[in-house]
Amino acid sequence: MSVVVNNLWLIYFHANMAMGVRRCFISGHVCIFFVGLLIFAVFLLQKEYKVSTLEARTKPLLTRTVARPTESTFQTLEWYNVSAAGFIRHLTKHHFQVSKQFIHYKQSIPFECQNNEQCDMKTPVGHYRTCALVGNGGILLNSGCGKDIDLHDFVIRMNHGPLENYEQDVGGKTNMTVINTSVLKSIIRVGLKNSKLISSPAISSRNNSIISYMGPEYTRLEALKTVIRKFNLNFTITYPLQFPRMAVKRFWEGRQIHNTIVSLGLPSTGLITYTLASAFCEAITVYGFYPYPQNMHNKNLYFYYYVNMSSEFVTSSNYSQHHFLGEYDMFTSLDNIGALKLVRDECK
Repeated sequence: MSVVVNNLWLIYFHANMAMGVRRCFISGHVCIFFVGLLIFAVFLLQKEYKVSTLEARTKPLLTRTVARPTESTFQTLEWYNVSAAGFIRHLTKHHFQVSKQFIHYKQSIPFECQNNEQCDMKTPVGHYRTCALVGNGGILLNSGCGKDIDLHDFVIRMNHGPLENYEQDVGGKTNMTVINTSVLKSIIRVGLKNSKLISSPAISSRNNSIISYMGPEYTRLEALKTVIRKFNLNFTITYPLQFPRMAVKRFWEGRQIHNTIVSLGLPSTGLITYTLASAFCEAITVYGFYPYPQNMHNKNLYFYYYVNMSSEFVTSSNYSQHHFLGEYDMFTSLDNIGALKLVRDECK
């Protein structure tokens, strides 16, 4: 249906453009501006029609120079397809409004918001040019990606991967940590019972940043706030108006990206985070999202960069409710069209 509508609009504008040209010959230069406007409209429609198919590109439609906080340089992102990334951002901004996915938690207000009563839905999340999404995959160990990660404007980490002693591979900068219910419970349990947060690196090593809870159990947020106060830490807590897991699944399931039809289980924290981040990040580079037991050099990998756990065990269907291989195929397809950069090897 959309193809028919687009074609009808193209025919309409081409016809009006031809009429405008004829009038120009009759009345001189009076309608030159009108004809130019029609030509520009046709260009926009043709561009939108092509982008909406999310086709693979042989080269970027436009190479954008994105500023990174280096001393005096700008890095050109050769992989970045502004049309593909922009189209996805247009969709996710519509389906996952940032102000509703990252609400600043101050007190017990989530229930008021869920009941559609008046509540303050301010968010600490802005708009960023370059973002790094850092997972916890074993592919990061000995990758040397830490410096590259820290160069991004906004660094988002997932759950409780430690930074100390791994800075060379995973970096040390953190602007946001997205945690699920399991990690939230762990932080609260350790924080309320002990005098130190040694076993909860997700909170102890990422002070002065955002902790974004992605889960349905809002009653635990006040306990998290208590732990933060107990250890004199400075965190901004956010939560979603509604846990977006199933909305993320519906958003991606069945979409065709490049040559891949997206097929998912329950979306992982990583997939949820990418989907929401695409609404406020222009250029996203993904690290540590790799489910296979060997890298491209046939070197054995652990599932996590900080735990000696086999990837084959974790990704088996009997262990996980997530379809990590399906998610990886989706990220690979998004990489193929230049909507994101998926790092699958050592950083140079």
